[in-house]
Amino acid sequence: MKYALLQLLTVQPMHGYQMMKGLEEMSGGLYRPSPGSIYPTLQMLEDRDLVRVSEVDGKKVYAITETGTAFLQERPVERPLKSSVHDASRERFVQPEEVEKEINDLIELMKQLQQEALHNPARRTKLHFFLRKVRGKLAGHLDLGSDK
Repeated sequence: MKYALLQLLTVQPMHGYQMMKGLEEMSGGLYRPSPGSIYPTLQMLEDRDLVRVSEVDGKKVYAITETGTAFLQERPVERPLKSSVHDASRERFVQPEEVEKEINDLIELMKQLQQEALHNPARRTKLHFFLRKVRGKLAGHLDLGSDK
């Protein structure tokens, strides 16, 4: 849990509910964390100086610290299990409307990120390199480069 929360905070500072939704999205909807699992972990991360907390519009917003970033980079590499819940979910064929919904959700998210990055050169640069990386991974995953 601590690594997943820190990884989410590398994108942007978030409040607890955003992190719960982010973890749910990261798991493809297979894991829905509760406040009882998120907040104690966030408190532990704060106690260890891995995150800092500020209050924005009456909500606690968590941001990763330099110590937290270093801790995240030092974590041991996790090897995927040979069999996982994700593997089982891939065995069924998805319906065309499921793919369309995912694409539309991704487009909306990209539009939001673009708007947030318009007046922030550092965020815009980070988004640019992230999108290039994602595009490359998608092309490689779908083997799109071999038809040219």
